[in-house]
Amino acid sequence: MSGSTLAEELAGPAPRLDRALLLVSAVISDRDDASDVGETLLTELASAAPDDLPGLVEYLFGIHGFHGDVDDYHALDNSLFDRVLERRRGMPITLASVLICVGQRVGIELHGIGLPGHFMVGVAGDGDQFVDPFAGAIVGRAAVADRLRSMLGPGAELTDDLLQPVDTVLTVRRVCNNLTNTVLTRDRSRLDRLLDVRLALPPHPRDDRVLRDLAQTRARWDIIAELDARLLPDGSDVGHLWARLN
Repeated sequence: MSGSTLAEELAGPAPRLDRALLLVSAVISDRDDASDVGETLLTELASAAPDDLPGLVEYLFGIHGFHGDVDDYHALDNSLFDRVLERRRGMPITLASVLICVGQRVGIELHGIGLPGHFMVGVAGDGDQFVDPFAGAIVGRAAVADRLRSMLGPGAELTDDLLQPVDTVLTVRRVCNNLTNTVLTRDRSRLDRLLDVRLALPPHPRDDRVLRDLAQTRARWDIIAELDARLLPDGSDVGHLWARLN
């Protein structure tokens, strides 16, 4: 499967998180049934899920046993949404996505929160209640602040901008960053598939630089030429200087 369908989904006015993440999985794993399998599992989970947050958290993380993978955090399967749904373990961002997608199906409006180094779930209209998906627990703002300080140091401050909802495109971009780390360090045979996924993301300067480095490892000069046209500053003189410095 190519990344064209993913690109179409992400370019739409309201890209669906479940569909986008399952398309990422399909490309990376070359699994044609990833979307069908994932959609079926989400539908089955939602069919008996409670429509209140405490009940839903207990249902997913308690009864169904979704949990953070503490043994092999960066395993490829932890970033593939269909495999997380099948194995019921993953990393914070994919576990958060399970909660958000099942919640959406039962009428609970949830959203991702992309803290530095950690991903959590927020509740629409409630700035004091959150879910830590890796722990499978509802927590308050003080616990989120403690988590932030544990990652960034005692002087880290939990500001409102850090708690802003993360949309589908940003969530997929963050999953792609995790996948890039895993593929580069563990399974470079998937580099071309990773390139297909990252090419499907809407253009972003930071992504373009990562993508250029990946393309260079695969000698994909067509991709490099396209990216250079976007990355080079305007003006031939400045462009010449830029090329010499890189």
